[in-house]
Parts: sequence; structure tokens; C-alpha cells
Amino acid sequence: MNKLILLGLAVVLACVLGFSACNSSASIDARPWGFPRLDLPKNYGYKTFENKTCPFTFQYPDFGNVTRDQGDSCWADISFPVFDAKWHISHHDITQKKDRQSHYEDFRKLVYKHVKKASTIADYPFETPQGKGIRYELYGNVGAPVEIFFYNDKYTMTTDFYLNTALKNDSLDPVIQMMKVEMDKMIQSFKWK
Repeated sequence: MNKLILLGLAVVLACVLGFSACNSSASIDARPWGFPRLDLPKNYGYKTFENKTCPFTFQYPDFGNVTRDQGDSCWADISFPVFDAKWHISHHDITQKKDRQSHYEDFRKLVYKHVKKASTIADYPFETPQGKGIRYELYGNVGAPVEIFFYNDKYTMTTDFYLNTALKNDSLDPVIQMMKVEMDKMIQSFKWK
């Protein structure tokens, strides 16, 4: 009998607490849809990339830092911590081992490995006084939205722009557009030694 009374009191108490909790004045609305805030640098200068083993120089934004620079080879990373992004730069001498076409095919295969995630891959050939090249722009939710292959008679240079974030690329579009412009400036300032 005591158990029955205690069970009845517990049910009444649970109902009272449940109904009183439902009479709350707090509004339960869906969270508004939004995008992450990205503050793009407004006033900045440029630094010059130089390496003892690299046969070239170029300029890059001063909010970037060279994070990997191997003294015995011409492979480097320029990190942009404000965007959690980097440019990976590599260089090959085509007078010694493989020819330019072989390097280009290797590069193109790496670009087209993104075909599973990319909605479009567009290629834009270009020419400067220092050489010729092709810029690939990858659209969709890809980790490397811009990749460049640049060459002259002796060397090839590749640059890949990587985003190290889980955000969707439509949210990152201002950063991607800014980096496209900066990579174009890099190519225009590029000089073989």
C-alpha cells in the first residue's frame, strides 16, 4: 500500500514539474542561417620569396609566412594563418631527368584526382615574359581550388593553393577570390634567376 501511495505521489510530482516546465516564457526558435565571418586583410604589402637552391623569385602577400623551406631542394610552403591556407610550391629541372610534358602530365593527373568533388575544372593558359603556364580553377567543395603549372625551357614550377578547413567553399569564396588575385600577382612578379 505504501508503495502505491509513493508511486502515485511520484506520478503527480512528475506531471506538475512537466507542466510547469512547458509554461516557460523562453522562445524556442530555429537558429538563423548564417556564414562564418571572414575578415580579409585590407592594407598589406608584399615580401619576396628567395631561396639559395630555387632558380626563381616572386612576391607574395606579407600576411603569409614561409613555413617549409628545404635548403637542399626547391620545395616550399607559404602559410596564410589568417585563412588556414597555404601555397605549396615545387620546382623541377627539366634539363636533367624528365621532360616538361612528363611533368605536366603528372601535374594534370593530380589536378584531375579532384574530379570526384569538383563540379567544374577550368583551365586558363597564360603567358608572361618569363614563360608560359596554365592555371586550373576547381569549383565545388575541393581542398585545392587553384593550381598553377608554369615553365620555361629549363624549369617547371607548380603552385597549389590548399585550404585546411571543413567549411564549404561557398562560404570561403571571398578568400578563394582574393587568393586567385594574389596568385596572379605572384606569376606577374615571377623572375627566373
